[in-house]
Order: sequence, then structure tokens, then C-alpha cells
Amino acid sequence: GSSSGGGREGPAVLTMLFIAVALATLFNMTKNSSTNLHPSGVAFKHNLRNGGPVPFAQHVHGNGFVYNYNQGHPSQYQVQYPGGPVSGAYYGGNAHDPVMGQHYGTHQHSEMVNPNVNIMANQMGITSDQASRSSGLPGGTQSQPVVHPEDVKLPIPPLPGSEPVAEAAPPAADAVAQAPAAEASVADQETTAAAAEEAPAPISKEPIAVAAAPNMEAIDNPGLAGYKDTWDPWEETDQPVFWHIPKAGGSTVKDIMGTCHRFTMASEAGVYDGHDQDTEIAVVRPGGVPADQDPSPFVNVDTTTVAGIKRAKEMGLAESGLADFIVTPFIHESEELFSPSARGRLFTVFRHPVDRAVSLFFYLQVADWEPTFNPELANWSIEQYANSDIVENNWMVRQLTNAYEGDLTSEHLNVAMDVIRRKFLVGLLKEKRRTMDRVEKFFRFRYRVMPENQEKCREKLLTEGSNSNAANKKEKPKEGDPAWDALAHQNVYDIQLYEYIVSVFEEQEQFVADIAEDYRKVDATCAKCVPPTFPVPPGSATAVAVAAPAASTAVAAPAELPEGSVLDLPLPQGDPIPVPELAGFKDTTEPYEDTDLPLFWHIPKAGGSTVKDIMGTCHRFIMASEAGVYEGHDQDTEIGVVRPGGVPADQDPSPFVNVDTTTIPGLERAKKLGLAESGLADFAVTSYIFEAEQLFNPNNRGRFFTVFRHPVDRAVSLFFYLQVADWEPTYNPELANWSIADYARSPLIENNWMVRQLTGAYGGDLTESHLNVAKEVIKKKFLVGLLHEKQRTMDRVEKFFRFKYRVMPENQEKCRDNLLTGGSNSNAANKKEKPKPGDESWELVAWQNIMDIKLYEFIVELFEEQEALVADVPDGYRSQDATCAKCVPPTFPALSKTVG
Repeated sequence: GSSSGGGREGPAVLTMLFIAVALATLFNMTKNSSTNLHPSGVAFKHNLRNGGPVPFAQHVHGNGFVYNYNQGHPSQYQVQYPGGPVSGAYYGGNAHDPVMGQHYGTHQHSEMVNPNVNIMANQMGITSDQASRSSGLPGGTQSQPVVHPEDVKLPIPPLPGSEPVAEAAPPAADAVAQAPAAEASVADQETTAAAAEEAPAPISKEPIAVAAAPNMEAIDNPGLAGYKDTWDPWEETDQPVFWHIPKAGGSTVKDIMGTCHRFTMASEAGVYDGHDQDTEIAVVRPGGVPADQDPSPFVNVDTTTVAGIKRAKEMGLAESGLADFIVTPFIHESEELFSPSARGRLFTVFRHPVDRAVSLFFYLQVADWEPTFNPELANWSIEQYANSDIVENNWMVRQLTNAYEGDLTSEHLNVAMDVIRRKFLVGLLKEKRRTMDRVEKFFRFRYRVMPENQEKCREKLLTEGSNSNAANKKEKPKEGDPAWDALAHQNVYDIQLYEYIVSVFEEQEQFVADIAEDYRKVDATCAKCVPPTFPVPPGSATAVAVAAPAASTAVAAPAELPEGSVLDLPLPQGDPIPVPELAGFKDTTEPYEDTDLPLFWHIPKAGGSTVKDIMGTCHRFIMASEAGVYEGHDQDTEIGVVRPGGVPADQDPSPFVNVDTTTIPGLERAKKLGLAESGLADFAVTSYIFEAEQLFNPNNRGRFFTVFRHPVDRAVSLFFYLQVADWEPTYNPELANWSIADYARSPLIENNWMVRQLTGAYGGDLTESHLNVAKEVIKKKFLVGLLHEKQRTMDRVEKFFRFKYRVMPENQEKCRDNLLTGGSNSNAANKKEKPKPGDESWELVAWQNIMDIKLYEFIVELFEEQEALVADVPDGYRSQDATCAKCVPPTFPALSKTVG
């Protein structure tokens, strides 16, 4: 009776379940009709700096954390969240770290990439709206609407059309014959020393063949012929291609290669500073670091967008051999870069998908510096995140199979496994050291800059990681917890793929079994040692000391100096180049107005610190500089005056505007917050002439001023400073033993720094046309000062900008005198003899600065001519009608700074 009764009830229950599921699905589809978000993530744009093309939205993977390449300061982006645009900032890196500073100063930070509606639209030829509504989750569900915390009632029911992960396998999961046994947990697969010593079975070159489940549609297995198979022999022409998986530890490996190994990289940074307009492929060193640091090398292409990959192909990236490695989120699109004579080799780092999803969620909850920040997430649980439409769904399998929409089956998993087996050198986050060792061995990576420092840099990154949210102490779910199972439900195929990857990682040890341990140190070379050594060309037997190569912007010093002075040599000729308009800055001859913002261009070791400190420390003016974002003020959403600490409690902290005008992302944020329009800053400090122009508009324009020093004296001062400045990230102990002539012949010396900065010619040869343009920019836009005329310079700045004392004049005058006498950031205690004109070392330094010397001579003449600009302003202007905010009773300045 019971059996027959059960038979009658079964169809009825199934019918009711079917109706319930259908109604739930219809309800969700109705709610979703106004939502354009893909369940695998929200799409965000890459932000390319300084003239680089802003890529189309479809060139970006969603939930994408964008590279930020400037001293770790925040950059701003507009991103689309449910409910409207949200501004976010990205912060990372430490510009002051002595090991990391050189490379972080330019470029190395994290990128996170996901499949999203924009890529889908790009590849399918449909709109992003269509794409956002067409992507499915396991079990055939449609995109889910945004889930807000208050709408979620725990326990959360299964997604429509599917059952809890513990009760039902994904479609045709039993067809995955090659996947590891289901009962083997990740914990069981933790690699031990004993396991590492076991000899793995030979890697099969046969394709993974799995019987398709009934009615399962076969999918294409991408050949990816542009990439070598993992078992193919290594050749010098092979191009390592790094595929970065979000929150999997990839930033650490990538940054070790860029920051520590200092390898030439192909990534979006190569098109900064206008290099997207280059017509020939080359190695460039975009700005974004202090002038006395060594910018990192990049190839002048962008391999992180589809359009950039096409351009890199046209320019012959692979054939050029210029890149030590390539970074891209696009596996399939990047294949077109390669040819039979120059093929790619894929590698990456993997992490258990649930751990990665948890890490991503915790990161998104607190990362208000990221363009993806959504403050609502702070109150969410992991289960709410796992059941929302912003959680990733089988990210890796979708990427590897190009299945950015629709349902997945075990056939997709089979293809993903086969792609991994054939094409990827795999690494594991839980095996960071073994992974990095293997990458270095497999690709024959050796130290070649300064091995001792490079090893310290590597160790630091392996210990601390990059772009880490390790400080997050929230409890992570364990296998079997509802939150863990909810995320596992979204990643059933990725988990099986990961378990397969763990076994491949052990098998691939045989690829490097014949490579020496610590290969990175074997026959390492040292470009910054004395004498320097450099890698041996293929076929040579041993490394030898050779003459230092010229830097990408350097003029090769001659073996013998010419008779007479190098300054008598004729200047190279070239085609005329356009003079930049710089309309955001007033010409020096235009009348001064209260709305003008003085902008100080700081030239290293030229005496600029003294002028800047007189204005900040003595005049106590409100400054816009990097100090404005200390103590978390980079997260402020409205512009204001702040007083960061860092001084004794009984002193009055200096006032700053809460923006950073010393980096390009900081300038973008200052523009967004309305720095010029606010009128809060008495002056701003920046290293960027062209990028700072964006701050201004016809009603609020900038006024440039700076201090100049003879280029040879400045170069010598910089060299002496670098010899002793062990507090600087650029410190190199080998320099202590160098002579000025050694420095002048090395690739470390600057080459015509001022002319290059003023013309944007950061690479390549200079001609007299560049010098003429630099002169024109200085004449039209700069109030010039001279280090050897400090007193006159400071007087003129105060007159020109109508600067008066307004705190306590007597004390302010003493402060001013002390700084004019002693200087700031000075290495005056250095008693080493300085070269004189005619000395070999002086002539060698002059050789590298011929254009700058000619420009400086022009500036000296201009300094005298500009006396006319303040001829009608009385001497001692700073003290006339001065006010005293700290006197009893206090007095305060009039609202206008106009001379009356």
C-alpha cells in the first residue's frame, strides 16, 4: 500500500515543484528585466593614463581591479553599480620602501579580471544589455537580480532550477573521467615534502577523452596553436605570457618579475606618456617616479585590451623579442600575437575557487580604494554574496572555454582541463615558493641588475605578497559550512578543474628536474656593480665585465672626449616639432588674478625644496601635495583642508588640501574634487607639467614657477646625494665607490632631464628642435628662479604671487632667513671636491646634458628679463600690511591679494 501510495504522490509532488520553480523563474526574470548585470560580475573600465586610449568597455573583464601605476597613490574611476555610479579609489604599494620603491614608483599593482557582459558583447556582436540577460548559472538559471542584505532571509533556498550542492551533482558531472576523485578534499591534497619527492608519472600528450553524456552538445576545444605545449623544448624565441587570475596570488609572481627581476614587460603601462602613438615598437620607460629613480622598462604596446593586442600584432611584438614577458587577461585573443617562429608560453597561479571567492568578497567589503567598491557589501554575509548576482560563476572554466554565457556542462570542464594540461605551466598560491622557483627555472630567469637587492625584493614579496587583504581577520568558512557550500555551488566546475590542476602541478616538476636549484642566482650578472657585468649572448661561455650600456634615453659617452669643450659641438638637427599649447596655464605676461593657482614644478636637487619649504613652513600656506592624502584622506569624498600629523603635539600641523598632485592618479582625483575651483590651495606642487593641465579651466588657471640650477652642478649634487642617501629607495651601496666619471659613463645618469620633461620626449634622440620647444615653453609659461639667486628668486615669487605674512611675521621672517641660508634636503655637508669646467668628469656629465645646459643659459637671461614682471611691486612686499593670526589681538588678511 505504501509503495502504491508513494507512486501516486510522486507525480503530484513533482508537478507542484515544477510549478513553483516556473513561477520563481518567471518572478526573477521579471525583476531582472531592469537589470543589466551579469551574474559573473560587474563590468568596469580600465583607466589608461596620460594620453593612452580609453579602451572600449568590452575590452575589460568585470569585477576588474585596474592597474594603478603611480607610487601607490589613489586613482578615481566611475563604475556602474546597482543603484547608480559610484566613485572609488585604488591604493596600493609603498613608495618609500627601500626594496620595492624603484619599481612600485612606476608601475606594479594588481589587476583583477572577470568574464562579463562587455566581453560577451564584444565577442558575440550583441549589446551589453542583451549579454547581461543571457548568461546562465548551473542548472539553467537566468541572471539573478541584485540581492540586498535586508532582502535575504537565511537559510537561503537553492537557486531556481537547481538543488543544494550536497544533494545533486552538476549536469553530467559523472562524465568527467579525468578529474580527481571527489572524496579527495583540498586539505588532503596539501603538498608535503614527501609528496614533492615522489617521482610523478610522465605527462600524457594524448588529449583528454571523455564520453559525452546523452544529449550533451559537443563544444570546440581551442587549438591555441600560437602557444607552445608545455612539454615542447624551451627556446630563446619563446614569449612567456602571464594570465592573471583575480585574488589567486598572481600579483605576487608578476611583481617579482617586474619589481625584483626588473624584466621588460608588455602590459598597459607601455602606452603611457603618449606611447600609444608610436609607430615603431621599442622599449620605453614611462614617467611616474621621481627623476632620480630608474623607471621600469616596458614595450610600447598594451596587451591588456583587445585593441591593444591588435596593435601589438601589427607592430610585431613577438618577433621583436623585446618583452621578457607579456601580461594579458585575453588568452584566446592574444594568440594572434604569435607566429611559428615566435610562439607564446602560458603560465599563471591558481587558488582554490572557494578560497579565492571568499578572499575576493572580503576584499570587496573593505577595498574602498578600488573602483569596484560597493559600501553595501560591508553588511553582507558570504551566503548573501554567494546567492547574489555579483558573485562569480565558474570563472576559470568560462574563461578557458570562451563560454561567457549560458549553461556549462562537463564537456566545458573537459575542454578546460585539456587546455590547462597542454598549454599552461601551472602554479599554486599555496605553493608560492615552489611556483616562483619553477617559473624561474622553466623560463631561464636570472638576476641581472643587482642580485643581492633583487633577492631581498623577491623574499619580501613572497613573504608579504602583493595587493593582499591579509589584514582581514574575519573567519573564513570551512568545507561543509553553508557559506562554503553556497560558493561551491557557484564554482562546481572550477573546483573540479582546480583539483585537476593540483595534480598537474606535481606532474610538471619533471619539466625542471634537470635545472639547477636557485637557478636565478646561477651566473647572475650585475648591471649596477663596479665594474658592471651583463648577460652573455647565446653561445658565449662566461660572463665578462663590459662597458655599461646607455639607458634608453642616454647619449653614449665617447671613448675619448673631443678637443675643447663638448659644449662647442654642433647640436643634432631634426624636423620641427609642435610647441605644446598648455592653455590651462596662464602666460607669464598675463595679469595676475586671485583665481590663479601657483603651481610649483619641483626639479630634483635644484634648490626647489628650499622655496617650497619657505612657502609651507614659514609662510604656512595651504599646500596641495602628497601630504594631503596622509592618514586616510585619500578616501575623502569632498575637498577640504586637513592637517595630517607627523609633528610634535605642541606644534601646529601644516595645512594641506586633501589631494595628491604629485602623481597622475592623484591629479585625476584632484580634478574630480575640483581643486582649482575650490580656491583652497595657496599653491600646488607637481612633477607633471602636461598632466597637471587637466586641473584647470578658463575661470581657474594655473601659474607655473620653479627654481633652476646648472645641469652639471645638479647632476653632481644628485650623485653625491645618492652615494650616501641610504634612506632613499634608490640607494645603491656600490655607488659609494664610484667616481663622477664612472657615474657619467653609466646608464644611471640622467640625460637632458629638463628638455625631455618640457617636450614629453622621454625616450629616443633629441634634436635642436626639442631645445627650441623647451625654450618656448619656459618663456611663455614659467616664472623662473635660480638657485644661485635664492634671495632674489624668493623675493620675486612673493611679489609675483602677492604672498604676505599672515601668521606671526617676526617668526616667519626668521624661518625664511634660516632656510635661505641653510637650505632644505641639502647634502652641503659633503665636502667632496666638485669638478670644474674642463675636467674630464665635468665634460662627461656635460656630454649627457648638452641640451639642458643650452636651456639653462637661456633661463639665466630670462631671469633678468622677468624682473620687469614685478617692477611695480614694492620691495619687501611680504612684510607690508602683514597680518598676525597668532598675535593678541589677532589680525587677518584682506580677502583680495591684489596690490593696492
